[in-house]
Amino acid sequence: MQKLDKSLSQINDLIKEKKLTDALDLLLKLNAKDTDSAAVIRIAIKLLEIPGKHLLKLKPNSDELANLIDCYENGDLQKVIKIAEEMLLIYPFSATLYNVVGSALHEMKKHDTAIVYYEKSLCIEPKNPQIYFNLGEARFKLGEISLAKSAYQMALRISPNFALARVGLGKTFVYYGSNTKAEEQFRLAIKINRDYEEAYLELAKLYIESENPDQALRVLDLLNPDETESNLKRELLAAAYHQQGRHAECLRQYDALLEENPNYLFRGPQLFAANYLEDVSLDQHLAMAKRYGDLVMLDKSDRYSSWNCKTNPEQLRVGIVSGDFYQHVVGRMIDQLVTNIAELDLELIAFSTNERDDSISDSLKRKFSDWIPLDYKKNFRQSAGKIYEKAPNILIDLSGHTKFNALPIFAFRPAPVQVTWLGYSGTTGVEAIDYKLADSHVVSTSEEQFYTESIWRLPNCFLCPIKPRDAGDVSSLPANKNGYLTFGSQNRFEKIGPAVIDCWSAILKAVPESRLLLKNAGGEKFYVGRKIKESFLNYGIEESRLIFEDRSERNSYFDSYRRIDIALDTFPFTGGVTTTDALWMGVPVLTRSGKDTFISHQGESILKNAGFPNWIATSSSDYVNKAVSFASDLPNLANFRKAARSLLNNSPLFDSRRFAIDLGDALRSIWRDYVNRNY
Repeated sequence: MQKLDKSLSQINDLIKEKKLTDALDLLLKLNAKDTDSAAVIRIAIKLLEIPGKHLLKLKPNSDELANLIDCYENGDLQKVIKIAEEMLLIYPFSATLYNVVGSALHEMKKHDTAIVYYEKSLCIEPKNPQIYFNLGEARFKLGEISLAKSAYQMALRISPNFALARVGLGKTFVYYGSNTKAEEQFRLAIKINRDYEEAYLELAKLYIESENPDQALRVLDLLNPDETESNLKRELLAAAYHQQGRHAECLRQYDALLEENPNYLFRGPQLFAANYLEDVSLDQHLAMAKRYGDLVMLDKSDRYSSWNCKTNPEQLRVGIVSGDFYQHVVGRMIDQLVTNIAELDLELIAFSTNERDDSISDSLKRKFSDWIPLDYKKNFRQSAGKIYEKAPNILIDLSGHTKFNALPIFAFRPAPVQVTWLGYSGTTGVEAIDYKLADSHVVSTSEEQFYTESIWRLPNCFLCPIKPRDAGDVSSLPANKNGYLTFGSQNRFEKIGPAVIDCWSAILKAVPESRLLLKNAGGEKFYVGRKIKESFLNYGIEESRLIFEDRSERNSYFDSYRRIDIALDTFPFTGGVTTTDALWMGVPVLTRSGKDTFISHQGESILKNAGFPNWIATSSSDYVNKAVSFASDLPNLANFRKAARSLLNNSPLFDSRRFAIDLGDALRSIWRDYVNRNY
């Protein structure tokens, strides 16, 4: 140490004497291990800040960097690192070289190591905004969001008009749910650089996440059209069209996307959109899902083939993978299920792909025996390893192709038996998933062939019962007070297609003075609401008979059912919890029997398990006739309202205790079948 101090003192003296080349020669003679010393770096920075010929020995020149740049542009990242490391032996204080190595490592997804090089680079150039941005990107990839945010903010403190850092900072705000702040950053980035495509895409994605497809499309329209649109732009266009109820256009975007990039993984909007269209056959549904399944299929050597779980455990260990363990319909169902399953011989382990905190997640964290966060976008092998270590007998997917799904994890088969349930109605297409939990109403024997999973039927409804604790009391029949009958739906507006509007218009025409209350995201201010209203007007329905309302907090949501006499279900994509909630509020729901898809049969399953099969129409004409008939009998509707909860309390649909027992029996039977086949 004394030797180093002496050398540094000599270098400082030479700098004072303006013998910069001599000072630099002495600096470069220091041992390699000393070059990381803060004191040494301070002197190097001092020399870098003084203009002069000595800089030729401190920084590589453009000719020396040319080969490095060529390798980088050609994608030979290993060679980039090799050349840069060799050059660092000559130029140990080159921030550029450290940054180049960090960037190459970042592209190779070695983000931890990249950070080491970025930090070395910043030690030498602490006022370089680009390096702070690079550091932020690496930390963001590692999920170190708070540290990434700090790095982006440092870059912007140095260079406020750094558009890339604005987008980076915006993405951290999205992560923390600060959408207004995120929008501000993305818009600032666009203002700074009108040609910065990522800023537009991130802003459009933010609007999609906020269920504002109209605004998303306006942003995407500002992008200069290319001969080949980016994958993300096509996906966002598809998602926006899906949210607007333009499902055929959504599928066309996916057809184009997958034609250009058959390996594109994120296919949720495509598979969902198909469920809204009756002209998409079950063969087509299965083909689309299988193409996804083929994409995530692994070589056999990558899959687990033996497991550490007990063959005959005292408690069956069941892992549940979901991104909806929060104030979400699936989260509320599972919260009630775990409460009722606690005394059964099952141990439940949560694998959460979305760490969103609220009262439901807090409740579930107390009830599960373990809680393990997983990444839903990447590191699927690592996530599979985390599941494997917990040794579940059965692993259940609750997401299917919905947001936050982690289906590629199941391809590794981290559990001997794998099941999908609840979150998504159709087949996943993933052959490593063995079973789909259903019931006799949603999947008939003849329809089993259109699932890659084997169908395991629960004895009653496949839906987990949920009595909404915050629903409040049932009201008296609104029609008796209003003097007219109010039909209504709180289903998502994209479910209300032309065939539905045709039926509902016929009902309104046949029931004089009746009203139709439609409540969901955006009311009539968004494209989908405006198009629905326009369609009704084209059928000759007076505007005064249409009531459009925006989605609201849960109290107001339940209050809306107090204003509805008869709820009208959508088809072919029928309602789920909107239907069970309506029934719980004493509002009868009229549904149409399904044609072939799981989701088209959902309304039948709910009403049969509720004990109201007479509210299931066999066809569109029967749907209209039943609605008109029921609407003409106000005393019967009033009696339905009064008796509903008493009847429902004794029905399979709302018997959560019975459901927990049935589910436990099903899982134990599934496990016994596995043991009998393999041991």
